[in-house]
Amino acid sequence: MGSNPIRHIDDPFVKTKQVTFVGTASTEFDQGIWLCYNVDYGTATDAEGSRTNRVEVPSITNCHHVAGVSLHEFKTNADGVASVQIAEPGSTCYVKCAEDTVIDSTRLAFLTGGGDNTSRAVALGFSGRGNAIALQTNTTLLEDNRAAAYDSDALAADGVTLTVTDSSDYTAGTDKVLILAGENNGTGAVVPGLYDFTITDGTTIVLTSSAVTAAPGATLSCAFVVIDGDNDLVLCYLEDGEECGGIYFASPANAGGVTTTYNPYGKNYVMATDLANDNDFTFAQGTFFGQHCGFFLLNAHNGNDTTVDLATNGFTMAGGALAEVNAMDAQAEYCYFDWRTVWRTSHTNATEA
Repeated sequence: MGSNPIRHIDDPFVKTKQVTFVGTASTEFDQGIWLCYNVDYGTATDAEGSRTNRVEVPSITNCHHVAGVSLHEFKTNADGVASVQIAEPGSTCYVKCAEDTVIDSTRLAFLTGGGDNTSRAVALGFSGRGNAIALQTNTTLLEDNRAAAYDSDALAADGVTLTVTDSSDYTAGTDKVLILAGENNGTGAVVPGLYDFTITDGTTIVLTSSAVTAAPGATLSCAFVVIDGDNDLVLCYLEDGEECGGIYFASPANAGGVTTTYNPYGKNYVMATDLANDNDFTFAQGTFFGQHCGFFLLNAHNGNDTTVDLATNGFTMAGGALAEVNAMDAQAEYCYFDWRTVWRTSHTNATEA
């Protein structure tokens, strides 16, 4: 670990640490992405000191163990290993963003569950370790198709052809499409990730790899942003403190059900198309005092509802008994929780029951 206490006034303060990344073999990663510690490495009963020197791609299981941000590009070897220098929280450094920023105003938490090389500062989450506070005003996005993600079927049945608003300012080979979530029609599902593309015309681009699990047999809706690849590194302060838990974009299946994946340690942006049945998040008990979790609907469901169903009854905002927060079906409905041996609603505009 190191820092630069003696430096020119124009040089930002950086707390550096050399860590070992383990992930997908022979894969390139960018400067400015978030990494998390692999704290359960090895045999649980062994005193394994490397657990705070080993890092990996952020996921919904490690997102409450933030390590920091990569200070350089790196590529894993054939075994999926690379040595990486990171900036720890408390530093000022360049961060890959997936959102426009305004100096001393924009605060973005990191993306979890998006796959390799996707862990950018992406959206507003809980405060604390894992947030990038913008120290630079910057236009990062060429297109933002998140809140209106399910207003149109953007991804064709071939899994690669994507409809956009206006590709006239895109540059193939430089700019990127970051798919955050998408439809699962029971035959095929959208695969979140970072994609290169070619340009067909003013409203059509073609991804260079498939963005579906299997041929869906129909167009699929998806939430995505198009990122200016020449202008997506933003100078930020890396907030320290309690873990923010990151951001997860949850994609309920069209059939609904009770098995939708969510991030128990951070904020979940929920996007669903026409649900045949209710989408129920089976909300497990927390694991530590002060744990936060939230659910925010990015779009109207146009069908059934999203429900957050507590595994063990908790408390409403007013202090009454809480079994679930239900009837969430409108854009921008939300519920946030804090855990103190049981969950208690800290704020919601939905129905507590």
